[in-house]
Amino acid sequence: MQFAAHIRLADALDAVPSAHLAKLSKKLGRELATTLAERANVARRLDRLPNGAVDLLAELTGGDGHELELFQSEGQDERTLLNAGFVLPVEREGLPSHVIPFEVRAAIFPVVGPPNAPLAVHLTTWEPEELEELAGLHNAELRADPYDDAMSAAIELAETMLEPERVADLFESLTSAAKRLLHWVCEANVEVRPDEIAARSARFAELAGEPSGTAERVLVRLGILHEASSAGLDWIVVPVDLYLALEPVVEEATAARCRELYAKLRDGAHPAFRDTFPRGANGDALLSARRIVARAAAGDTASVGRDRLTAVLQVMRILESSGGVAELAAAHLDSATADRFAQQCLRTWVDSIDDEFTRVLMAPFGGDIGALADAIFGDPAPEDMFIGAWATFLARLRGELLMILSVLQPGYWYSLPALAALFAAHYRAATWEYADAWLFAMDSGVGEMPMRGVEVSQAEETNAEIALGALIDALLAPLGACELDPTRAFFTVNPEALRVFHDADPDFDRMWVAVETIVEDDIDFWLPAPSDWGARIAGVAPLAWTGERELELVGSSHTFDIVRLAAWADLRAELSGLVFEFTGASVDRGLQSGLDAADLLLWLTTRTERPLPSDLRALFPLSTCDADADDAGPAAERAVLRVLDGLEQWSGNPPAPLLEELRAWGPAAIGPVLSAASELVDARRWDEPALVPLIVLLGELGTTRAVTVLARALGLSGVESVEGSASTALARIGPASFDPIRHIAENPTSDPDRRLAASGALSSLAVLWPQTADAVVNVLAGLVGLAEDLPEDVPTLLAMFIAETGHQRADEILHSIQEQGLWFDAVSTFDEALWVAGVAPSVWGHPGFAAPLARAFPPSVAAARAHDDDDDDSDDSGESTPVRRR
Repeated sequence: MQFAAHIRLADALDAVPSAHLAKLSKKLGRELATTLAERANVARRLDRLPNGAVDLLAELTGGDGHELELFQSEGQDERTLLNAGFVLPVEREGLPSHVIPFEVRAAIFPVVGPPNAPLAVHLTTWEPEELEELAGLHNAELRADPYDDAMSAAIELAETMLEPERVADLFESLTSAAKRLLHWVCEANVEVRPDEIAARSARFAELAGEPSGTAERVLVRLGILHEASSAGLDWIVVPVDLYLALEPVVEEATAARCRELYAKLRDGAHPAFRDTFPRGANGDALLSARRIVARAAAGDTASVGRDRLTAVLQVMRILESSGGVAELAAAHLDSATADRFAQQCLRTWVDSIDDEFTRVLMAPFGGDIGALADAIFGDPAPEDMFIGAWATFLARLRGELLMILSVLQPGYWYSLPALAALFAAHYRAATWEYADAWLFAMDSGVGEMPMRGVEVSQAEETNAEIALGALIDALLAPLGACELDPTRAFFTVNPEALRVFHDADPDFDRMWVAVETIVEDDIDFWLPAPSDWGARIAGVAPLAWTGERELELVGSSHTFDIVRLAAWADLRAELSGLVFEFTGASVDRGLQSGLDAADLLLWLTTRTERPLPSDLRALFPLSTCDADADDAGPAAERAVLRVLDGLEQWSGNPPAPLLEELRAWGPAAIGPVLSAASELVDARRWDEPALVPLIVLLGELGTTRAVTVLARALGLSGVESVEGSASTALARIGPASFDPIRHIAENPTSDPDRRLAASGALSSLAVLWPQTADAVVNVLAGLVGLAEDLPEDVPTLLAMFIAETGHQRADEILHSIQEQGLWFDAVSTFDEALWVAGVAPSVWGHPGFAAPLARAFPPSVAAARAHDDDDDDSDDSGESTPVRRR
């Protein structure tokens, strides 16, 4: 079908029903072919139109033709345009439609047409000699003579200029400054004021070392930029159809160099000849970080500033600059593996607006990132939009770098100079595509932006190599994500540590598309899968006496335990874990800080499940305490109840330290927490603020005694936050939860949403405890067979739960559901489901599995109070919800 904007008046009149032609002839005169397109006549008819009809006509005239496909004649403005002959009803290919003939568009455009009209319409305002010259510039031989039939020549020339190959060749022929100016105009995708485009043109010319104004003049002469007027203002625009043709060409041009350099980086790899990746500059990065935090909690700041990992911990807000432990520590250190720790640290880095690592990374490309940071955080502060724009740009730049590194294969050495060339090209592409489009269009108050290179110079590539080496040294190597060889010319990667994003992260889709454009099929190597099996930190880490005054904390120890012990004991580094030695001096330190010695001794007795060693007891100047009793259990439960009383005082989310204190009591906390939760569940007090935290705690404690209560909460509450928390808690507890969850999922009398919640809990269980996967998939597949009695989206939701288990039968079940016609695309596409099944078991839809309490609850009392003071009744603990919602 011919482009709607190019339908000639004579052809259109031939397709207009005779009744409508007769009506127009009677109103406008018999010579419609002349009357409808005559500029003076058009101007008179426009003057008589109401404002609404004028606005609609302007929109239709400037569109790409598809608006008329949706044109309906029921509205008053629409009928006015039909009666005035601006829009004609026609029959095309046997179907009724509407058109604005090309000659009518050309007559309307100078009066009311919006600036972004199609190219051919713009060209009708050119003189014949200008059209002839433009044809010569584009090597186009016109069949129509511009002097005899300017409109036909305009259409022919526009169609020639819009040919995809010509558009690509045209862009490639432009100078650097002209390319960047065109890219900026296309990204802006709006009318641009002449003074603004002149300023941009001058800036890009300066960066490229070209004469000022050349880029703008070239684009105007080539018919790419056009002058237009609207609302009494002058604009510079790219015609709408030319913009649509240029957009993919411009995007491809920004990625082509990156793609070429990525292939060079990948193909130049050399085997590393080793089996394992070094887990950080100090061995296990997670264990090393816990040791540093323990020393900081004990007041030992001597090593601060001398250790690379210490510097990382400070930037990641795990340690304060003074050496103290920050509120965010638990969110990072309560991880099961060093890779998970690295992922969380790098996620924090990607969200940073200004830090020493980012300054290193940006420095090679000129500008003063420090001045930019001062402008953002200075007085007066800029609008939030500018801060958000800068933060988003940095997040994408760093995030895409990490994603590109994460698809490289482990066990190989890659060239650092090749990575530097790739990053420099990617930096330029990101600047073209994003930053120059709108970020720096605002007045930031910074004279020199860190956006120097139009074409990256050799010096900038060399500086980028130095910067990337420094970034690996200072950030990635201490975290166990990358490592340089002794020559500093090659690096190797640990992809697991670099896979820091999930599909729910802000801007993930745009980052994914950008990286996929560069690495192409290698994007399949990017799998957001966990590096370990089993429930992460469910229950408390083992605490055992290794000597009369020595205590070892092994396994996935929580930050809360580390900080508590560090206040009373000295840390000694051991390969097996964290060893704390109690000495007279360390105990005096705890006493002088005002801590409760009796509370510590009772806690030690409870967690080690044995009496206190006599040598250890002798260090504490207490004549008697609860820990000295033959059975300290009752006293420990009383201590837990005192903390629970504090929990009940919170009307909203309690602070994470309060929940961490309860969890830290381990076995002694199970009875009181279970009793409190059971009381609320039995009374069906689903809206009680304390219920969700209690349910979360039962999952954290990992006790099978809680399964019955949690299953009742899941099956009876109907409250999303309660269902989600119960699902996660049951999944973390393990196989003992299978039968109670299955009974809810299979109960035909239960509400479909509750059955789905239970199905999500089963999927979560299979991910965390692979030994249950066969039984879980059998149950979920059986539920699919009952789908005719359930809402239409249920089979697909169940299919996604099955996909998330990664079970070997997943593909077979998914195809069966599709073949039965049960697939519901509004939930998920079939291809997405197959892909999820291919990368699972994963954390798709289940962020709460490994999330520490500091992720789901306010990290401090102050933060919790601020939350309670807010009128927002939303429940932040919903992050731990593993159920895919309908």
